[in-house]
Amino acid sequence: EDGQPVNFTFAMRSNESIDHEEILGYLDRTTISGQTLSKTGDIKAGTDLVLTTQDEEFVANTTSDANGEYVFSDVPNGAYRLSA
Repeated sequence: EDGQPVNFTFAMRSNESIDHEEILGYLDRTTISGQTLSKTGDIKAGTDLVLTTQDEEFVANTTSDANGEYVFSDVPNGAYRLSA
């Protein structure tokens, strides 16, 4: 949760009912989530958020919900900028 890389090892048995490529593909993806708050700490619902690469290339956009929460799912691992 603190944005630090995590290394782990796992093993999969060969099985025709499992799509190994799909499972391995999830290892290259992440979810970015949080909550939008005002300077005084109040929840800010309906905030438009834009996720870009460090080179300012567009990745995704979303709007915070009634609780100020937002989620960017299935994002490739990497470094990003989040603008509101």
